[in-house]
Amino acid sequence: MGGRRLILIFIIFIIFFFLLIIYIKPGQEKVVITEKELEKVPGEEVLPGIETKKESWMGIYIDNKKVGYSYTKIRKIGKRREIYQKMYLKVIQLEKEQEVFATTIVNTDENYVPKNFDFILESLQQKIKIKGEFKDEKLYLVMETPEFKRELTLEAKGIAQLPLTVERLIEEGKLKEEKTFPYFDPTTFKMEQGKVYYIGEEEVDYKNRKVKAKHYRITAGGIITDVWADDKGILKEETPPRMVFLRETKEEAITMEGKPLNILLKFAVKPEGKEIDELKRDEYKKVVYRLDNINTSLLDLEFAGQKLIERGNNYAIIEVIKPSVGEVEEIDTAGVSKYIKPDPFIQSDAPEIIEFAKKGAGNFKDYAKIAKSLSIYVYNYLEKSPVVSFPSALDVLKMKKGDCNEHAVLYAAATRALKIPTRIAVGLVYTEGYFYYHAWDAVYLNGEWVFADPTFAQFPADPLHIMLRLGGIEKQADVMAVVGNIKIEVIEIE
Repeated sequence: MGGRRLILIFIIFIIFFFLLIIYIKPGQEKVVITEKELEKVPGEEVLPGIETKKESWMGIYIDNKKVGYSYTKIRKIGKRREIYQKMYLKVIQLEKEQEVFATTIVNTDENYVPKNFDFILESLQQKIKIKGEFKDEKLYLVMETPEFKRELTLEAKGIAQLPLTVERLIEEGKLKEEKTFPYFDPTTFKMEQGKVYYIGEEEVDYKNRKVKAKHYRITAGGIITDVWADDKGILKEETPPRMVFLRETKEEAITMEGKPLNILLKFAVKPEGKEIDELKRDEYKKVVYRLDNINTSLLDLEFAGQKLIERGNNYAIIEVIKPSVGEVEEIDTAGVSKYIKPDPFIQSDAPEIIEFAKKGAGNFKDYAKIAKSLSIYVYNYLEKSPVVSFPSALDVLKMKKGDCNEHAVLYAAATRALKIPTRIAVGLVYTEGYFYYHAWDAVYLNGEWVFADPTFAQFPADPLHIMLRLGGIEKQADVMAVVGNIKIEVIEIE
């Protein structure tokens, strides 16, 4: 079961989050998936000369609704260990059934210290491969998609762990006290600090009965996961947002009855208070909200047109305005120059991106008009389609389709290519009666940050956006604690 944790991090951010945080208008073309495809069970290639140590199946649930399953095998090869795992998810996203397979193979020594790993994420839209090798206190990474290949080297001082190897230590009862460790988070391409500690033996709810198990807690990348293990291994895991893994037989795990979960609607937020008239969204200049059931210390609640009025331990009152943006003849990037630089996912220096940006800017010299023109250009360029991917600007440019993440990353790359500082924001947007999880952009003009939303072709973005975190995928972990819990009250609308 150790393989689940590495995949779980990826599932949360790459699969679950990208299935969730994307409100876009559904396309007209219907994707048909055959019953044969839906009934596929993750398989594996059995290699000769390998002694199987253990195998297990887990059902994956959100609020008691089956959304997938995982299969894990631990193999002993001399003094080496191999953790092999496949995970399968099926949900409804914007009226379309989405299937995702994720495969992980991790090689360790006999003490489960990781040496190298392979990760493959497959959906109808994309196939992503990540290879990692720990060597000389460094982690050497190679990430590949059909469109590009990227290499990266990270510092990995000390005995670095993958969270899945920590779970393996839990299963074998080798963690008797609190342990901190550096670990690689594949969603951010960063080495982070993790921690695991033993809470104690207790009775836990498992399939409508009480079962005695040892309770551990893992904190990694902003996500808190509770793990219960008995003498057979890991029995149950709970992690935000209300996702539960339960040990099951193979037959139980692969049985998925009824209609798949509508992931967007499940975690959409119906606001209380004053009524929002969506037909007037372009006319709104200011909206004041009260947010409840949130950990304000984890969130970015004041930036660009969003102002924090009042903050408590689990609530905040914010004001969001739609600013007026005048002519911008030049941009002073002092202090914000890093937001015009490329990064592994926003390849603003790529010739293809620069060419795309120049076309989208037209003949405008005014940077505010360029920012608006690019918002419309990205909107028109991309087919509005739900995509399960790990978006980079070059991938999106070639795919020519996507949801809010793809729109946001392509817009950020295009604006940065034209030397407009740009950041990505994550939060919620209102449409059709609900607030949905969403990603958009902020550009730096006249010494101020201004929200832009290319998914809606908006510049500036309307005040029906609530930012929860500033930054790309690497910051989205903190939003997961909010998903399924946040309450929104509309206090004032102008």
